[in-house]
Amino acid sequence: MKIIHQNKFRTERIFTLKRLSIVLGIPIEILRTFSICSVDHYHPYIKTINHKQREIANPSKALKEIQERIVERILCQVPLPEEIFGGVKGKDIRKNAMIHRGQPTVVTIDLKDCFPSISFKDVYRLFREDFGYSKEVSGSLTQLTTFKRSLPQGGVASTALVNILLTPLCKRIRVIIPEENKLTLWVDDITFSGKDAQLYCQDIVHEAQMFGFRTRSRKVKVMFNNKPQLVTGTIVNRKVSVPKEKIEKYLEDYRRKINSSESTTGRVNHVSFINPTQGRRLKKRLKTRLIP
Repeated sequence: MKIIHQNKFRTERIFTLKRLSIVLGIPIEILRTFSICSVDHYHPYIKTINHKQREIANPSKALKEIQERIVERILCQVPLPEEIFGGVKGKDIRKNAMIHRGQPTVVTIDLKDCFPSISFKDVYRLFREDFGYSKEVSGSLTQLTTFKRSLPQGGVASTALVNILLTPLCKRIRVIIPEENKLTLWVDDITFSGKDAQLYCQDIVHEAQMFGFRTRSRKVKVMFNNKPQLVTGTIVNRKVSVPKEKIEKYLEDYRRKINSSESTTGRVNHVSFINPTQGRRLKKRLKTRLIP
């Protein structure tokens, strides 16, 4: 996949590995070593998400620390549109959902295989052309942030890179939909809402494809307010809440002892974060639930 780039960043132009070493605060020898053999510092595993299996790259602790420096000292210096929420400091899944609360129409579009479809060439071009770094520096940064010639699911820098690569598309969508309509991007999930939001589906799908991103027709969802409207798994019709079906599943899993106590606590905390009232009720039901 070849992604259209329309970014030119006013960042420091880094032309040598020595300068990159100074910016990241990492010895140049370590950067060279990890750039050459970064593939050896991944421990991938398969994770099942919604009945689908995904390979999680799982970089080593040392590589994670390098990627964290790249995010903090390079990628996070790039200004993002206010509509981009995923992985952005100070923004979260609840705030993303709140933007679309109480809208007559909500539309969600899922970008197919967003991470793995972004090749090492796309990442290299980002550093080389958009950041204006040297070939040597761009190559090293690409090796440090990609795995198996693409952007890894589970890489520390992957979300930040996706956000930057999605910036031109985000700006274009903002032009397509009316100013009063709402728009957010949560990594590979595009959501826009407002009056007659469904009228802009075809144009936005076409635009995403023009920018090099693939979409799934069955993943384009138009939701009117007479039925549940879901944004990243959260209901946004009148108030932000967790779907009742999901809470019932949590209770059933607890009853059947499918999950660990840590997992159950995590689920309760998630529900409480999205909707405190639901969280309190769930805690009460868990305490009084009889387990055969």
